Amino acid sequence: MAQEQLINDLKKEIEQLKNEGRVLEALPLMKQAANWGDLENQKELVDLYLSQEYLDKKEAYIYARLAALNLDLESMYILAQLLLR
Repeated sequence: MAQEQLINDLKKEIEQLKNEGRVLEALPLMKQAANWGDLENQKELVDLYLSQEYLDKKEAYIYARLAALNLDLESMYILAQLLLR
């Protein structure tokens, strides 16, 4: 239960930073939440790293893989696309 509260607090901090337009400052927190198993941040990182502004296919692969392990079908598809390139 303490871990769930920690993730929720982290997600609130992430949202506040993103709402203030401070995405680069939110990025390490998003990665932490994603690595702790938060599917929402895993998927958002995939989208972010596949965008033109933050394009990094290696990072997109890492978070697509995590989201796919969480049984997210869209992430499984993205992961397959990344592997075929």
